[in-house]
Parts: sequence; C-alpha cells; structure tokens
Amino acid sequence: SVVKNILLLYKKQFDLLRFIYSHRFVTTKQVQKFLAKSYIQEAQQRLNTLLAKQYIGRRYSNDDKLLGRYASYFLLPEGMELIKGYVDTKALRLMRKDPTASQRFIDHNIAVGEVSAELKRMLKGVLSEVDFHTKTDIMYQSRIEYESNWDGSDDFEVMTDFYPKPMSDGYLQGWPINYEHVTFVGFLVEVWHETVPFWVYRKRIQYLIEYTDDETWQEYFTGSETPPLLLICDNPTLQRRVQRYLRRIYDSMSHDYQFLVTNLQLIAKAEGNDAIWTRVDYETIESIRLTDVPEDYT
Repeated sequence: SVVKNILLLYKKQFDLLRFIYSHRFVTTKQVQKFLAKSYIQEAQQRLNTLLAKQYIGRRYSNDDKLLGRYASYFLLPEGMELIKGYVDTKALRLMRKDPTASQRFIDHNIAVGEVSAELKRMLKGVLSEVDFHTKTDIMYQSRIEYESNWDGSDDFEVMTDFYPKPMSDGYLQGWPINYEHVTFVGFLVEVWHETVPFWVYRKRIQYLIEYTDDETWQEYFTGSETPPLLLICDNPTLQRRVQRYLRRIYDSMSHDYQFLVTNLQLIAKAEGNDAIWTRVDYETIESIRLTDVPEDYT
C-alpha cells in the first residue's frame, strides 16, 4: 500500500510536469483546471511541492502583482530530467532558456493554454476525444515517428517539417458527435495579439496562403487537405482588423474556409457549437459554427 501510494504520488507529479512541458508556462488557475480541483489552493499545494524539489521555477514580478496577474511556472533542469524519456529532447533544450524568457513570450504561452482549455471545454459535447496538441506535443510526436521510421538517409523528413514554419501554436482535432457525414476534423490554431505590429500578421497570412497553395501538408498527410486555421485574436479590435485585411486579399485565397477568425472574449463565453467563427469573402463576414465547415476543408 505504501509503494502504491508512492507510485500514485509520482504519477501525479509526472502528469503535472508533462502538462507544464506542453505549455511552457502555466498559471495556478490553469493547473487548477487541469487537475479538476474545486479550490485553487489545492493546485497551489501541488505546485509548491514541485517548487520545493526544484523541479519547476516561478515567475512573479512586482508588475504581475500590480496588474493582478497570476504567477507563472516553468520547468527547471531537475524536472526536465524526470520526464526526458517521454518528451522531445530538442524542446527541452529550448526550455532551458525559459527562466529568462520575455514577458511577451510568457503571456503568449499562457494565452495559448487558455485557448486550449476553452476550446476543449466548449467542444466536448460537439466532438469526441477533443485533443489540442501544442508545439511541444507535436515535436514529441514527430520524435516518436522519426525513431520508428527512420530509413537511415540524411534527408529523412519528419512530421514537423510539414507544418507551417514557424509552427502554429497548436493543432485541434476530434471526431464529431452526431454528424454522420464527417469522420474527423482538424484545425491549426494561432493566438494573435494587438501588441504585435500588424505587418507581422500580414506577412503570416501571405505565407499561410502560399503554404496551402504549395500543398505542403498533403505531401505528408496523404489524402488530407491543409487544415483551416483558427485565428484567435486577443480582442475584438484586432479581429476586425484581420477581417478587413482578409477581405482585401480574398481573391488571392484558393480556399473559402482557410481562415476562421474569432477573439478570446467570444471563446470564453461560447457554449458548445456556437457560431463564433467568422469567414470572410468579397461581400460578407459570415459567422459560422465549426461544424459548418465543409468536410473537404477539415
């Protein structure tokens, strides 16, 4: 019984470390949701245990306190060592820089974590087995595939080679419930911020159009169209700006459902299959549900 309790405790610690690996930076509130705890103090206790063992680090500045932000947590080398056989080693090398990461980088990763949780919440009655794979999750999947299929050649390409570059923030997938004509849906996901110069996003949109036209995704994922991109803006103002730009360049897009745009506030309020995603064409900005996207595009 003692051994069983020790193993259970280790598994709980491992699962939490693996969760932090997936998102790079997490808040106490996000950990509370992940652990499905009623009280935030329970999540804080778990984090404090990992902190005491120096498995994780903590960022909490005076600015965070003044702005009412949660502390953020990230992996330290001792914690990386515990999970290194179950994650991607390249991702772990990148994470060694996390103690000195910029606030913008931290905020972005926390926002992606919020989007991941909200998408899974709102779609759990619409899709079965809803999964949100972060960049680091995809890197690990690519590593497993490489180790299983490497043919010995120097030019062997792995899964991550066929994702957009830089990789999108995540990949959402699931199997629709009560939609017999659709067997599987998948979407690339990106979280965009008003603090980023808009020319960066204009270039990103142009790149993604070219990426889709080059059929890079199809070269690897045979029989699958390039997934639509869910663009989640951090406020309605940025969403409107993105939509105006998409309308201006509509004639350069070969797929009507390539970009589906919404904002963080709408996602936080959405329930189930709400029509919170906008599709832009020459004349209209249409609000649709994810299940309205034709099967050929998912």
